[in-house]
Amino acid sequence: METRIHTQRRNELGKRFSRTLFVIAAGSESKRSHSVAYRFKVASDFFYLTGLEIQEALLVIAGSTKYLLIKSQTNEAAIWDDEGVLSQYEANNLSDVQVIGLERLEEILRTHAPDFDRLAFAVGRSSRLDTKLLSLISFEQRLDRKSTRLNSSHTDISRMPSSA
Repeated sequence: METRIHTQRRNELGKRFSRTLFVIAAGSESKRSHSVAYRFKVASDFFYLTGLEIQEALLVIAGSTKYLLIKSQTNEAAIWDDEGVLSQYEANNLSDVQVIGLERLEEILRTHAPDFDRLAFAVGRSSRLDTKLLSLISFEQRLDRKSTRLNSSHTDISRMPSSA
């Protein structure tokens, strides 16, 4: 698999939206019935940026810093389940990404959130993730941000010529 293209995509996203903290979830298994699950399909945005088909993983892009958060499990469980497993080959191809345990998500968010004006994530993939991310954004924090003001280079609406 061509991994350079995924690295370029991650770098471009971080550069182009340097004031946005991205949290991109891979998705998780969903149950069809009590003991039968649907075949896992990774979220397309996660796959586009990583090339990985791994369950319950998160890609966090904070400008030029990138993290891949994966569920920690024992080697025996990983071999038995064959899910959430990141092979050594895949890890070696993520040279620009720090691979860490999923349990460190809150620490990473608390560290990086104050440095960014926006938080971008897909709502609805995980209710726990939605709750955690939305708790970072309070109404008071949004009022304090200067990023919502228009730049002085924009034309004031009241000064725009009428079309009639």
